[in-house]
Amino acid sequence: MGTVDPIVTVAKIQIAPQQLELWKSGVLPARWAQHYPFLFDDLDLAQTCTQPSAHYVEWLGAILLHHATGFHALVEKYEFRKAHPRKQIIVERLIGGALLDLVRDMKKGAQCPDLLMYSPDFSDWFFCEVKGPTDRMRPVQLALFTQLATLSGKPVRLLRFTHSQW
Repeated sequence: MGTVDPIVTVAKIQIAPQQLELWKSGVLPARWAQHYPFLFDDLDLAQTCTQPSAHYVEWLGAILLHHATGFHALVEKYEFRKAHPRKQIIVERLIGGALLDLVRDMKKGAQCPDLLMYSPDFSDWFFCEVKGPTDRMRPVQLALFTQLATLSGKPVRLLRFTHSQW
């Protein structure tokens, strides 16, 4: 297998401040969870309630990538066996061996990419890191993502969000 670029930027998208305010109010997460049950589960929604200022770009990224690819998503925390058993079933169906061991390794220094996108028939998948307007890639993330790309033969995709100019 040849060398794989560890990270490939797939898009830079502007976000509207009005939508972010709807997110923080709790209205948008509830709507999105109802409309996209194959992207977000009850545990994902509960997490947004305890951290109302977080997870907006991850959810928005999952929705946009779903519309672009038709893929479903596991949003964050999919590497934690006990916290998200439903996600673990899907992860085990998609990946195995040394890659699965790395995903589950709690000593790896960084969490896995924000999204694990997969086709509904489980025939294809990819990791995607989502960065908001003020987020930056940390060296420990780059190191982990390089390992993930090397083991999987697939680059980690990067989706960047910027503030809208209007």
